[in-house]
Amino acid sequence: MKIVINDSHPAAEILKLSYREFQVFCAIACGEGPQETADKLGISVKTVSTYRARIMEKLQLGSNQHLALMAYRANFTRVEGEMELTP
Repeated sequence: MKIVINDSHPAAEILKLSYREFQVFCAIACGEGPQETADKLGISVKTVSTYRARIMEKLQLGSNQHLALMAYRANFTRVEGEMELTP
């Protein structure tokens, strides 16, 4: 399935993230901490922190709360522990 989103949609910026950045984005948006995210993805806490910094820079966000708000506005929902975009 392919999702087409115009540039003005809040999800447009999110979809520019790499796959791994998107995984970390979803984890943060779901309220996971760095250790939980690291364990789930099989990476170090420092790597999670690096991805978080890249995400914040790319999306021009100042906090995890801003990230969660962006996910909400883009209609991302948590389904069975995973994030998905709902039309």
